[in-house]
Amino acid sequence: MTFKDFKILLEGIRAGDKNVPADEKLIVLVNQSIRSVAREVEALTLMSTDVNDEILTHPKEESGYFIREPKKITDEESLLDIDDDLLFAVGYQTAVLFCSKKAEHMALKKIEINNYNWMKYNTSIGYQDEQ
Repeated sequence: MTFKDFKILLEGIRAGDKNVPADEKLIVLVNQSIRSVAREVEALTLMSTDVNDEILTHPKEESGYFIREPKKITDEESLLDIDDDLLFAVGYQTAVLFCSKKAEHMALKKIEINNYNWMKYNTSIGYQDEQ
């Protein structure tokens, strides 16, 4: 998703609350939010074994991969460097940084992260208990 499209998503998230900050400030907040979400979850698009990448989290000993630093957005056409399934989590985290409903947005971010983790790690979709 481009930063331009993300701003539309953010307008919906913050509806009824404070206005979205101007682009210059918003770019800083969104970059900070992407990093924050990336620290809380193993985003598939950020997994790397390339030692030339900047490391955001320490390597996982058993697998050798680590979470690389997300690419920063710089303008309206920049792509948010995180899994599409985590864009709402990034949106809620961004809203935490400028909206008055911080606890609500933080809770919604946690739900999005939990849903992402569940979908990523659940290998038993459609599984039924044996009786």
